[in-house]
Amino acid sequence: MKLAESWIEDTPTGVALEDFHDEVEEVDEVDEAEDGCGGVVWQPYVLRKPNTSNKQLHELAREVRGVEKRRGRRLTVSHYKRTFDRWAFASRQFLKPGHDYFTEFLAKLDCVMVPKGETLQAAFDRAKRREPPPKVLIVRNQGCAY
Repeated sequence: MKLAESWIEDTPTGVALEDFHDEVEEVDEVDEAEDGCGGVVWQPYVLRKPNTSNKQLHELAREVRGVEKRRGRRLTVSHYKRTFDRWAFASRQFLKPGHDYFTEFLAKLDCVMVPKGETLQAAFDRAKRREPPPKVLIVRNQGCAY
């Protein structure tokens, strides 16, 4: 980069560039250590009424996949378990006893097609690859009569 190179050339010789560091270092592991969930925001998916676990678990799985996509790597099983445990504890009044919600959550992780935050982009990408529906083509060929 020309701009960066010119800045370095103009730096006084008394400044040691290799020792330069920001005041606050950003480390992904710090966030993970604080909550143990790998940065997954699980609170919005806590159950607020009965018979909503299917949808909320799916949305939680999409959130997890979105975090993984942004990080560029998968979370560990222990991250999945801690995230789920916190979700389950907060949702406990609406969970059915004896039902294995963790296995259901893991299955939903495998089923996620589009991570959270990428729905519109994914739809746009699919639309670009497909032929428009015949109804649209007919209207386009006839011109708009509006």
